Amino acid sequence: MTPALLAYRLVTAGLSPILPMILARRVRAGKEDASRLNERAARQLQPRPVGRLLWCHGASVGESLMLHELCRGQGLACEQDTDVRFQLP
Repeated sequence: MTPALLAYRLVTAGLSPILPMILARRVRAGKEDASRLNERAARQLQPRPVGRLLWCHGASVGESLMLHELCRGQGLACEQDTDVRFQLP
């Protein structure tokens, strides 16, 4: 393990107990959406859809549109395949 990775792991492990307090402060300041805090902790509250699931992540509108086109190009268009669904938060 590199020294930088070790330092990162130590810092993140040390901060994890106070993360709820940091996020609560950000909610009060209007910098976070309280209804989406579970996403920040990687907690999924929605049940998984029935059928095949292809998870893709787009960090921007452009990336999301590119992923949609990529799936369509691979024959995974929602209109044609009722088993494949695009789920946006």
